[in-house]
Amino acid sequence: MLTAGTILWEFSKNLASSNGFILLLTGILSILLVLFLIFIIIFLLYRGFFHYFKLKYKPRDFILNKTPYILGHRGIPVLQHENSIESFKLLSTYDIDGTELDANVSADGKLFVYHDYSLFRFFDIPKNIRKVSSQTIESLKISLFFENNSLTPASIKINQAKKNEEKDFMTEESLDKGNIDKIVKLSETTIPTLEAAFEVLKDRRFINLEIKSNSLFSIGLEQKVAHLIKQYKLENKIVVSSFDPFCLYRFSKILPLIPRGLLVSKKGLPIYLKKMWFYPFAKADFIHWEADFIGTKKVKKFAEHGYKPVFWGVNSVQLLKRALKDKPVIIISDIPHILKKALPFFI
Repeated sequence: MLTAGTILWEFSKNLASSNGFILLLTGILSILLVLFLIFIIIFLLYRGFFHYFKLKYKPRDFILNKTPYILGHRGIPVLQHENSIESFKLLSTYDIDGTELDANVSADGKLFVYHDYSLFRFFDIPKNIRKVSSQTIESLKISLFFENNSLTPASIKINQAKKNEEKDFMTEESLDKGNIDKIVKLSETTIPTLEAAFEVLKDRRFINLEIKSNSLFSIGLEQKVAHLIKQYKLENKIVVSSFDPFCLYRFSKILPLIPRGLLVSKKGLPIYLKKMWFYPFAKADFIHWEADFIGTKKVKKFAEHGYKPVFWGVNSVQLLKRALKDKPVIIISDIPHILKKALPFFI
């Protein structure tokens, strides 16, 4: 038989267990409530700043010498390696208005023209360019090849020249087709400094400089870029663009009179950039749309609010014809020499 003491003991244990569960549940709910309140506060702050910047800053109506400008995309990459001095020199040969190019920075703060953050695509070096010294970057060589009378796509991956003197480099596609005898080594090029690129491009009619930035806080890149722009007196023939709205905001504090363009793409970006959650913070004058956006309601909506469109990746005459219906101020293409010839037929 259960004694009164045993019954009381079992009852007190059950009560303690029940109280412990209630305390645990209360603690969890309290934490969730605090997190929810923090989320609400952050969201309200975001919306407040979003509307503040949206109301305070309106895109400026820049009067360009011509519209649309036809610009190369990192030079003319179908004829010479992207972002190379050789590619930039071709712009004069074909009398192209100018080009888009990319500003990146080395570990010791020197500006280079290089699109990727990683050196892997062209050099098989799995390092961020910003962790590599300028001396090492300047020693890297990119081999250029002609295959069937055209430059091989994106060149050929190659390490430092001294490591590759006895090696033959060719694409897997060429090997599969048995076209080994048709591959001829053309030349080697290097990653140019931004200063060297500006020296070649200073007489072009227009330049689009993309600042490669993915940092919420400044690493000094904007100041260095602004210094070179002033040094080469490019203020009246350049637009500075970036996917990073905070980079453009920082640049607006340094050289406020230079037009700014916010880059937009449907792929390869975090959702907050794809969805343009922070676009007012960029204080942009243009929106640089990837060609996938041509003819969309989004382009028209932003144009109605004063953001003149710039299209990049316009790599066919058909795309050019479609893009012109949106009245872009700049067209950026891998084939600017072809679009230049086609343009008079559509305007």
